[in-house]
Amino acid sequence: MSVKANYNIETPLLWLARKLVGDDNVKFMESPSHYVPPMAIFMDPAQIARLEADMMAAANVPLPDEDEDL
Repeated sequence: MSVKANYNIETPLLWLARKLVGDDNVKFMESPSHYVPPMAIFMDPAQIARLEADMMAAANVPLPDEDEDL
């Protein structure tokens, strides 16, 4: 295995996967060479407002004073 050259870097991982699954025929699939754009997430404005309100409420919660051990 050569990490610098990325030569046989998957071999120990493949061995581990085969042992964990208990199947000596496990194979790694090649990753796709094409770009897959991230999925768009659509949220309604009411849900966004609720999440922003939750974030503001969480930001205003006082943290406990843990300086007792000093």
